[in-house]
Amino acid sequence: MLKRNDERFRIYVLSLKSSTERRARIANMFSQMGISNWEFFTALGPELIQVPYNAQSAFKTRQSVLSAGEISCAASHIGMLQAFLTSDDKHALIMEDDVFFDPFFNVGGLPDVLAGLELDYLKLYARYFVPSRYVASVGRWTFYRGSWPLLGTQAYVISRRGANQFLKHLLSQPVLDRPIDDLMDRFWDTKLPITFIYPFPIMELGYGTTIHGAANRNAITAENRKYRELGSRIDAARSFIAKIVEIYDRKKWDRRFRAFDNRLSARIAGNEKQISDSLIRTEPTRQPPSGTTGQNAMLSRQSFGKPYLE
Repeated sequence: MLKRNDERFRIYVLSLKSSTERRARIANMFSQMGISNWEFFTALGPELIQVPYNAQSAFKTRQSVLSAGEISCAASHIGMLQAFLTSDDKHALIMEDDVFFDPFFNVGGLPDVLAGLELDYLKLYARYFVPSRYVASVGRWTFYRGSWPLLGTQAYVISRRGANQFLKHLLSQPVLDRPIDDLMDRFWDTKLPITFIYPFPIMELGYGTTIHGAANRNAITAENRKYRELGSRIDAARSFIAKIVEIYDRKKWDRRFRAFDNRLSARIAGNEKQISDSLIRTEPTRQPPSGTTGQNAMLSRQSFGKPYLE
């Protein structure tokens, strides 16, 4: 049976202090949902990143330098994970301020599900359709495990063990050369499987990005041009070899995590109704918060279709 988790659970919402409209919408959304165990985490500046950033390494790794917004995003997610670990909470929902929850989704049931299924990392949204392994169906939701980085840090639930494992990996990097979502979803490096549920219980709203503004894009283009001109055939060869090694490691750990899939499927078996009931609100939100209708709302609803088999 799925046991009830009575430990405290907190929600951290990443937001710029100046984003008053977004903050008001988040506060209204949680008020409508009857949720009080949440707080804003004010975005940290790029100068507060705890892993040294190296533009040339970033360009060699992914053929593009990172923007100031991407560095700030990395600093902030590391900061939220650390803030969570200084608390007494057993689980945390870490999210950004440009999302909207399905009004029928019971956010408060998430810690019960994670504790009962012994999950350390559950994504509630993904930016891309990627090859994924089917695990189990539970009511209207299906559990999958990504065989490829899903990307996006819009909303994810994490245990203390998962947060410790992420931080150990992130803070051991010699340099920051990738966006934070890329680093967190490289399961062959973190050794944490990427589990997610679909349909996603949140949608990403159509706000303008605070990470890639026009000025940032122009600066990135100029820097990329500089490093491209400095590049050599040796750099290109090293990059090619690194990609081959990455493909090998990704496939190796995808195979290893099939045992995880089987264990998770076994935990879900027989508890489908209890899990589904934990994730459904008995009374939906009375009305959507302002600013989430019409052209202001944008939802990525790809169908994962049949289970992916390699």
